[in-house]
Amino acid sequence: MDVTVLILAGGQSSRMGENKALLIIDGKTMIEHVIGFAQSITDQVILVTNSPELYQSYQLRQVADLRKDMGPLAGIEAGLTASTTEINFIVACDMPFVDPEVGRDILGQLGAHDIAVPLIDGQRHPLFAAYRQSTLPILSKMLDRGERKILDFFNLVDVHWLSDLTKERAGLPIFYNMNTPEEYRQAKQKIRGEKNK
Repeated sequence: MDVTVLILAGGQSSRMGENKALLIIDGKTMIEHVIGFAQSITDQVILVTNSPELYQSYQLRQVADLRKDMGPLAGIEAGLTASTTEINFIVACDMPFVDPEVGRDILGQLGAHDIAVPLIDGQRHPLFAAYRQSTLPILSKMLDRGERKILDFFNLVDVHWLSDLTKERAGLPIFYNMNTPEEYRQAKQKIRGEKNK
């Protein structure tokens, strides 16, 4: 499958109080964990960031949001605009336990749908999901109108909700994401707990 992985690292990390992408988990930065995930799926990886100077050492293609302060939907727009493939996998930079096998499973279930999104225990995960580039005109028109909610976008396209995915790998929660210092502390505890078993 010809696919591009789009890593979203453009958030302001306001609740965390510092850049989530550069926090250390198990000896590596968050962004390094996510880059490893992306490169295990494809050699076509794009980093969407409004702070390119922070990530120069990773030698990835980088693009910035086309619209500032419009949230993750603007990051998805920038990534899909830069992509050269119809099939794309979106992943946020704050998911320390992402698993390539689950990523490939999501891509495999996209089929003819526009988007394939995990729905785990009632929670949607739009930033660990497969997107067709052909949805870009709809997304851009929404942003043109000042609408920036991902779920509003999903109401306009064909979304395949995936509830049968593996939730854990090696004892770690694949869909865990970090937005606060407490969630960061819990992530480090989960790693330590697995290593001490």
